[in-house]
Amino acid sequence: MTANLKTIASAGRAGLVFALFAAFAFLIACGPQGPQGDPGPEGPPGDPGPAGEPGRPGAPGIPGPEGPPGEASPAAQTKIIVSKDRLTLNEPFEVWGSGFEPGESVTIQLEIDDPLNRVVGDTTASASGSFRARFDEIGGDSRTQARITRGEVYTLMALGSSGGRASVPVMIVGEVFTPAVSATSSLLAEVAVQGEFSRFWGAGFKADEIVSISVVGGPQVLVAGKANASGALQVEERINLNPGIYTVRAVGDMGSEATAPLVVVLEK
Repeated sequence: MTANLKTIASAGRAGLVFALFAAFAFLIACGPQGPQGDPGPEGPPGDPGPAGEPGRPGAPGIPGPEGPPGEASPAAQTKIIVSKDRLTLNEPFEVWGSGFEPGESVTIQLEIDDPLNRVVGDTTASASGSFRARFDEIGGDSRTQARITRGEVYTLMALGSSGGRASVPVMIVGEVFTPAVSATSSLLAEVAVQGEFSRFWGAGFKADEIVSISVVGGPQVLVAGKANASGALQVEERINLNPGIYTVRAVGDMGSEATAPLVVVLEK
C-alpha cells in the first residue's frame, strides 16, 4: 500500500514537470507577434446587384415667359367681296380681292360638294396683291347644276397659288333679282392724302346692300362694303391716286347708286 502511494506521488511529480516543460516550450516556439504583412491583390468585382426601384418624379419647373405672337398667316390677311350676294347660275358678276401675294394666280370656285366644286375662272393679283375679276356666269354642266339647291347659301372661294385663301357667302337663286333703283342714295368722301387711308360715308342704300366705290373712268374699285340695316355704311381705304379731284361712284348690288367728289392732296 505504501509502495503504491509512492509510485502515484512520483508519477504526479513527473506529470507536473512535463506540463511545465511543455508550456515553456510553447512560449519559446510562439514568440512575440510579427509585423503585419502587405495586403494581397484586389479580387475581381462581384456581380451587380438587382436594379433599385425608380425614384419619385421631380416637381415641375416654373413656366417660362410667354413667347411673342407669331405672324398672321396669309389666309388671315386675304379678303374677297362679290358684286352680288344673290346669283343665278347664268348671270355675270364681279369678284374683288385683296391681301394676296403680288402676281399670285387666284382660282375662283363655288363650293358645292367634292368632287363637284365648280371652278368659275382664274385671275392674277396685281403688284399690290389685289384683283378685280369679271365672270360671265357660274355655269357648270347639268350634273353640277343638279346638285345646287336654289335659295341655299354656298361658299365662293378664292384659292391663291401661293397659299392665299378667302371666301364669301353667296345665295344661288333661280331668277335674276332686279330691284328698283333708289334715287335717295348719297355718298360723301373726305379729303384724301396720297398714300394714306381715307374714309367714305354712304346713306340711303338698301338694307345689307353690298356697295362698291370706284373712280369714274378709273381702272379699279377703290373699296367695297356692306350697308347696315338702315342702309348706311362707312368704309376706308388707302388712296394711291395722283393729287387732283375725281368723281367717285358708289354702286349697290340691289340697284342703288350715288356719286361724290374726291379730292386727293399730297399732304394736309
